Amino acid sequence: MSQEGHFKTERIDAKQSMVDTQGSKFKRPNVTQQKEARQKPMPALTGLIAFSKLVQARNMLDLEEELLFRGVHIDEIPKSVSNRKKTLQDLETQRLIEGGMDKDQAAEQGKQHFKKQSNAPFKLKDD
Repeated sequence: MSQEGHFKTERIDAKQSMVDTQGSKFKRPNVTQQKEARQKPMPALTGLIAFSKLVQARNMLDLEEELLFRGVHIDEIPKSVSNRKKTLQDLETQRLIEGGMDKDQAAEQGKQHFKKQSNAPFKLKDD
């Protein structure tokens, strides 16, 4: 029992010195201290309208009004809702690229939702 480093006080002192030298480097930050990106706001909060919510029964005239506002001639407006959505997706992607967004990001965001520029109501659910 007379070996070096056996006594309780020496072991405690060694552990304390180890914690003092390495504690600040090796301690992982807790959840609130981590520097991860925060969750992005939902499109509805930022004023964007999702293409998946648009249906023929509610939004046919709204899509027509939006396309007219964006400069599509009335003779060039497609008859079906899906083709109107595709046309609006292309126009939205073009608007985002002109606004300075990267082409890949603009294409991804332009296919999911768009920013309403006309006065069309765009009801997203039946009342």
